Order: sequence, then C-alpha cells, then structure tokens
Amino acid sequence: MVGWAGDDLFKLGNVFRDSYKKVMSSDITRVCAVSSNLEAQPACARCAYKPYCGVCPVYNYATQGSLWGNMPSNDRCGLFKGIFETLFALLKKPGNAAILKKWVQRTNTEMVA
Repeated sequence: MVGWAGDDLFKLGNVFRDSYKKVMSSDITRVCAVSSNLEAQPACARCAYKPYCGVCPVYNYATQGSLWGNMPSNDRCGLFKGIFETLFALLKKPGNAAILKKWVQRTNTEMVA
C-alpha cells in the first residue's frame, strides 16, 4: 500500500537476489514483528478483545505515521471493537448464535471444497 505511493519503508529485499535468511533477519522484518505484537501495545495488552485481534503496522504507519500507532485514536481499532461488541452481543442470544455458527460452518466447508 505505501510502496505504491513511493515509500520503500517496508521493502524487505529482492526475491531474485536476496536469500530467505537475509530477508527474515533484516531490520524492517524485525521491526514489523515487534510492532505487530499486541503485548507491545499498552492499550492492546489489557484489551478484552486481544485474543481476536491484531495490530497492522502498515495501517498504523499509513494513517498515523508510526509503525506502533496510537490505538486509542486508531480508526481500525475502533472499527474492530465495534464489530466485536456487536458479535458478542449477538452471540448472547441462542438463536443468533446458532445462525452465526451455521455461517461459519458453511464458510469452512466452502473453503475446503
């Protein structure tokens, strides 16, 4: 996404010239791994939705100018929290839970086929 805009921050290497080891041990690979860790995000580390969520360093960089971002003011975080709140509210009702489980089963079946 940011590469198309001319920003090479996330460029890991060249698939024709660079070894897998070189790409995986590059500074940007390490920074992306660390900035993707929910435990490194103070707001995420104590969030109830942590088991269902993830951090996107590319989104954070593109929208907030930092790989770590600021989760309390992050639109992606706000959107996900709203989705999770809605899903969990729906799952409290047995009829809704059954419908959602059927959707998941059907989706999983379609993915295997």
